[in-house]
Amino acid sequence: AVVSTQSTGKESILDATDFRHKLENHISKSTSVPIISVVTSGGMTSLRSCAQRLSEGSSIIAMAKSGGLAGVIHRTIVHIEELENDSQMSAGKFRKMKQQSKKKKKKKK
Repeated sequence: AVVSTQSTGKESILDATDFRHKLENHISKSTSVPIISVVTSGGMTSLRSCAQRLSEGSSIIAMAKSGGLAGVIHRTIVHIEELENDSQMSAGKFRKMKQQSKKKKKKKK
């Protein structure tokens, strides 16, 4: 049996996930084919699996509109991009203010 027949519930899922992870690693190493995980919806088990794959340097594809973990990943990336845009705008405004301040100091001299 792939999964212990005496396991039920979360233990069974984790056993299957661990088995799949080891099998994918074995196939990847023996064939030199990279591992790319696709997240469609997903929950905590998917989160653990994604975290493990990312820590190993594998790629993750998240299906943005499928909800669950994939949706969370998508929303997080969108939010980070918005924050980066805001910080770039703020940095640009700060530089502009600093330049204007220098110009005013030069005029006073």
